[in-house]
Formats: sequence, structure tokens, C-alpha cells
Amino acid sequence: MGGKFVPGKSGNPAGRPKGSRNRLSVLRDSLVTATEAREVVAKLVESAKAGDTQAASILMDRLWPKLKSQAPALAVPLPDGDLADQAETVVREMAAGMIPVADAGQMLAALASVARIKETVDFEKRLDALERRAMFLRSD
Repeated sequence: MGGKFVPGKSGNPAGRPKGSRNRLSVLRDSLVTATEAREVVAKLVESAKAGDTQAASILMDRLWPKLKSQAPALAVPLPDGDLADQAETVVREMAAGMIPVADAGQMLAALASVARIKETVDFEKRLDALERRAMFLRSD
């Protein structure tokens, strides 16, 4: 199961060289100077103040991005053990109006991820056991 990457070890221990710049930043800076950028922003502000709603919208989106909803965390007691029983509990709580549909969907997705992880771990264990058995049989 040896992977290409070693946990905790950087592929580039020296890191990015000091002063180096992203290619996109270099390209952007070559197209518009800082003075030109300030002039564009000033024109945008001027247009917004004159009633240009599109200019105002651009400024508002950049200065004050739309807020994302922040629902409070939900504590849903799940039964121990079987993932199917846990998923059924989530669906039952959603159907009873105790959990919003979006939250129930996220919880079910998380349970599905746990199921896939468990399947992978189980598969690795079974494969390891088969490989050990095959090596034992070859040594006879």
C-alpha cells in the first residue's frame, strides 16, 4: 500500500522562492497598471454615484459579498451501529420536521461517505488476508 506521498513530508521542502509570482498575477499586472486600475475603480464609483445600478452592483459585490446562510448546528442522536438505521433516523427526523431537508441531505451524504470508507477498509483487510494466504500456500 506504499503511496507516492509520505504524510508530513513536503514535496518541495524549499517552498516557493521568495519574490516569485503567480503567472496570472504577472499577466494581469502586464495588462493594467496600478494607476489604470485606480482610474477604472474611480470611474466605477463615479458611475455608481450617478445612478448606474450595474456599476453599483459590481462595487457592492466586491466590497460586501453576499452573506451565506449560517444555520445553527443540529444535534441529532443517532443509534449506535448500523448505518442504515442511522440513515433511517435522519429521514424520520426530516419527515417529522425536526431537521431541514438540506441538513438531512448533508447528513445522509456524510453517512454515505462513512459507508464508503468502511467498505474500503473492509476490502483492504480482506485483500491483505488473501495475499497472506496466497503467500502461505506458495511457501508450501
